[in-house]
Amino acid sequence: MRKSTDIAALRRIATVRDLQCVAAQSDAARAAAARDAKDEALAASEKQRAAAEHDWRAAILSPVMPVDTLPLWSSALLAREGDARRAGLDADAAQAELDRRRADWLAATQRHDIAKDLVRKSVKERQRDREERALQDAADLHVSRRAGA
Repeated sequence: MRKSTDIAALRRIATVRDLQCVAAQSDAARAAAARDAKDEALAASEKQRAAAEHDWRAAILSPVMPVDTLPLWSSALLAREGDARRAGLDADAAQAELDRRRADWLAATQRHDIAKDLVRKSVKERQRDREERALQDAADLHVSRRAGA
């Protein structure tokens, strides 16, 4: 005889797995939105850095450049480069978080599919057991009638 399976418990597990899958999907969507925002910030920071570099080059090449303002242009360029570097690191971290959230979503989806498959198999097994019992009862009834006749 086969081990009895609690289908109701399996269905509850499948429901929990479904909720976990939805939560993981929404976490991945939030991570994608955060990554997009970080990418936009990176693009803006790189644009500001390029403008600062252009201004610095123009100031250096200018024939009437006061020497005391040159360090100001250099420090502005260095500040923009630091901003761009930090924005790049933030964008990389956001991409790593998105990759992690996608992996979590994939794992949650796989666990959900396994739980649904277990429910399906258990229902099928229980139906097969019922059919086998019905066939056995019919065969027993037939044998008892023939023996009594």
